[in-house]
Amino acid sequence: MPNAVAYITRALADEVRGAARREGFSQAKIADLSGLSLATVQRLLAGKRDMDTTQLTLIAHVIGEEPADLLRAATARAERMSEASPDNVTQLQPRKRVEDMTVDEIESQKHAATRDPEMDTDEQFD
Repeated sequence: MPNAVAYITRALADEVRGAARREGFSQAKIADLSGLSLATVQRLLAGKRDMDTTQLTLIAHVIGEEPADLLRAATARAERMSEASPDNVTQLQPRKRVEDMTVDEIESQKHAATRDPEMDTDEQFD
């Protein structure tokens, strides 16, 4: 992401999407209750479009959140993002869901973060 606006757009989308999921709201339900089109809600929650204050207020009230709280959380999230963040993470794209994979299949994935130092030592039981 090239600039601070892009970071806040992405962070706000993440915060709103997370709050909506916690409250059990689908994108279709948000669109229906907010009066926004489904395509608009999808673009906003994917971070592909800047969310203006009216859209934020409509969506926040639908999902039972305060717009200022969502914006505050998004600002804090955006401040933690680094300029290199899109370039320093490799997304895994397995052919099947991770939950359905064996340990060997997961470990064979390129760039899979599967090493846990604690798992290499014996557990101590009291």
